[in-house]
Amino acid sequence: MLEVKQSHAFLAGLTPNSRVLNNPLSKEAMDLLPEFDFPTRKSELWKYTPTQKLKKSNFHWVDSQATGNDIPKIYSNRVDISNGKVLNNATFCKNLNDLSSEELAQVGTIANFHRDIFSLTHQAYFQDILFVHFPANSEKNELQINIHASGDNALSLPRIYICAEESSSSEIYIHLSGDAVQHWSYSQIEAHVEHHAKLNINMSQCAANDFNLIDVAVNVEHSANFHINTLAVEGNWLRNNLDINIIGEYAHAGLNGLVIPTGKQHVDNHTMVNHCVANCTSSENYKNIVGDTATAVFNGKIMVHHDAQKTNAFQSSSNILLNEGANVYAKPELEIYADDVKCSHGSTTGMLDESSMFYLRSRGIPEPTAKKLLLKAFAAEVLEGIENSSLDAFINEIIDQKIK
Repeated sequence: MLEVKQSHAFLAGLTPNSRVLNNPLSKEAMDLLPEFDFPTRKSELWKYTPTQKLKKSNFHWVDSQATGNDIPKIYSNRVDISNGKVLNNATFCKNLNDLSSEELAQVGTIANFHRDIFSLTHQAYFQDILFVHFPANSEKNELQINIHASGDNALSLPRIYICAEESSSSEIYIHLSGDAVQHWSYSQIEAHVEHHAKLNINMSQCAANDFNLIDVAVNVEHSANFHINTLAVEGNWLRNNLDINIIGEYAHAGLNGLVIPTGKQHVDNHTMVNHCVANCTSSENYKNIVGDTATAVFNGKIMVHHDAQKTNAFQSSSNILLNEGANVYAKPELEIYADDVKCSHGSTTGMLDESSMFYLRSRGIPEPTAKKLLLKAFAAEVLEGIENSSLDAFINEIIDQKIK
């Protein structure tokens, strides 16, 4: 069997953390890596997103650095992660050195690390972990996580594991930033939402690195409620993989996404919602505003398993192209093996509505202002789930800067 560094040049020179390899799943991932190669466009999951530039790159570890003063302070309970390393602790949190063997063994049990070469790389090579634990019956838990990437030709592998215990209520804001050339930032997030718990994650992706990959894998138990709102505005190559497993009755999962690529940016959102049991609901609402020669991809799949009777699942993908060179590839999917369900999906793509523009212009509103008003109205539905007023204001400031 070839060694990893012989098989995959992008891993040459990288040394795994010996503490990480105490996790049996990480050892397994290390053994499996030589058997996997990079996905090509012949793979349905990577049909619209090329990976060859990653394959041909040589990355190295870089030291962590201060995350900077430009990162917003939404919550006072705050953790900074730089180049994959946790810089400070906060309430509810531990890092790799603080974990017991039992806690470390949980890492990788939710994410499907067998999926591809990327997930195997993360499971084998992650440098540190932020382990978040919200206690049972706790309320109004708040946490801000800032993930920053710096250093050219570098690789950073931030890892987050979240356990929201039964009947807890928690809110997490994750902000990704960075501006290094040829930097690959790959964040892996796992969450276990126990019965009657509520977990909301708001994520702003503002890292202008060449390569950004984010995996979110969640298990949602009986009567639990999970929501995630994702705003993607920066990154030359950005891919989001969301794998949501609804494993307890009367649970709900909500996924919202707003993507605003410009220039030559490429943003790919892949979602999978697995309905494994009966009497559960899910909703997905993704919107793309695509300008210049940018590309947006949405591939969302709802899987309703045989035992998931009485499932109610909804999925929507809406897209606005701002000019002729912009591209959108939308592929909503349903796969249903139960016979008593309510499931729907839909996708629309078009330009800005000319009659609405005419209405606003006829009332004296300048064209740039009218355009921004219509685009923000289009985006508003996706952002309705943001309850914190400071975060809502900051997110809208990002959108204002992006939409010209």
